[in-house]
Amino acid sequence: MIQTKLEGGTTDRAVGRSSTAPAKHEGILLVCAALALAIPCVWQRHIEAMDLPSHVYNAWLASLIAHGEISGVKLVHPLTNVLGDWILSAGLSAFGPAWAARIVCIIAVEAFFWGMFALASAVSGRRVWAIVPFLAMLAYSVVFYFGFLTFYLATACSVWMLAVSWRFSRSRLWIACALAGLGFLASPLPVAWAICMIGYIYLARSISRWANVVLLVTGAGCLFVVRSAVMKLFLCHPSQAHADLFSFLRIIGALEFDPFQMQYLFLAAGVMLLGTAVFLVRVTDPTERFGPLAQLWLLNAFAFVALPSRIRFPVYGADLWFIQERIAFFLVIIFFAWAAKAMRGKGFTALCSLVALVYFVLLFVDQRALNRADEEIGFLVAQLPPRQKVVSSIHDEGARVNGLEHILDWACIGRCFDYANYEPSSLQFRVQTTGPNEVAAWVNGTAVEIEAKEHIVTAEEAPLYSVCPSSVPGRRFALRKLEAGEKTCSFSLPVTPALGRLFR
Repeated sequence: MIQTKLEGGTTDRAVGRSSTAPAKHEGILLVCAALALAIPCVWQRHIEAMDLPSHVYNAWLASLIAHGEISGVKLVHPLTNVLGDWILSAGLSAFGPAWAARIVCIIAVEAFFWGMFALASAVSGRRVWAIVPFLAMLAYSVVFYFGFLTFYLATACSVWMLAVSWRFSRSRLWIACALAGLGFLASPLPVAWAICMIGYIYLARSISRWANVVLLVTGAGCLFVVRSAVMKLFLCHPSQAHADLFSFLRIIGALEFDPFQMQYLFLAAGVMLLGTAVFLVRVTDPTERFGPLAQLWLLNAFAFVALPSRIRFPVYGADLWFIQERIAFFLVIIFFAWAAKAMRGKGFTALCSLVALVYFVLLFVDQRALNRADEEIGFLVAQLPPRQKVVSSIHDEGARVNGLEHILDWACIGRCFDYANYEPSSLQFRVQTTGPNEVAAWVNGTAVEIEAKEHIVTAEEAPLYSVCPSSVPGRRFALRKLEAGEKTCSFSLPVTPALGRLFR
């Protein structure tokens, strides 16, 4: 090989060695990050994320329907809200419920994390390894622990759409379209959001700076028209955003890192302070102060304030809930993509790593506490004869995300029926009710009533087993057999440790 002399006395062979070494190190770092990111999905017996047990349980119900083992419910094939169920069904038959949940969550978390990494890197023009700890926290933030599996998967596809489309080419456009199709199989909302984002970014780049002001105002006007139309056409609940500290913290994204008890607020405050410092750095750059991502953050913040908190579409039996929580997730995604360029340096990375370490330690403690409750309920259900109807309405006292809401579903898989299962009567998923049955409440209002408060058992529902508080010392739960006219139990108890109970 001919060694061409370069500036400073180096050769092209030397340059080749120096340029490939970082790539090798980066490859090792990538593998280590991917493996570390999966740890929270396997460190406990079950992943306790509010709606996740319900998704796994309904994948089991779908297998029973497919084999003709239950009646009163049917298996349909909608165009959306199916991707997560397909993965769960495949994993359930091959590996069982716990590993099916782990597999789908690992796929979702890895897809979202690396999509965010690719997006932030594309916007910054460099690899954003400095913010990897924060991206890991975001991957396991409130939306993950709400258990919004279909929404989370679709958001992962949408983030990849943004990353791929940041630099336009025809081949990238086809990749983005394929990702949009995949995301739509999970949930249409994040895909529609990503398409609007991509269109806005391309349009903002093609016009002058002053025209961008007009574009921003027009975007806000369009959102107001959408809000008015939705409020007029559908049954809606008004926005829950108010002029208070809680709404402010949600808009700036701090509460995305507050899934359970109050101790997370200290970490959220730390993230907010770091984010404020980065924001001040970014706004000093005149080229970035009013760029497309900054405009889109403002428009998403306006959507958070203006859009309703719940919408009832006529084709479904239940509302679309938690709209503000979903928009807040979008806001944090935009902020990290926009601010990543200013997040650099060993000191910043060390501080991020410390915050992330404390965050994941707290998550481990909370997941362990929820798994202990899960085991207690599983022990009780195991004493019942097979195929009984069981309900639970348990609230984790003081927690923002109620990890106990569908915890009964873990115990019921392969054993009993969760009569308060909301999915079949919502008509939003593959498993749907066809009328009164022995598997699930066929009216969504009944399922919601059982989960939220006391429900009076009807003659058609009896007998019904209800998880109730235990009067036996050392036990937190008991099962009561209820007949017609009796009330189901609804109660709260502290499960995830609050700050004062953290080290007990």
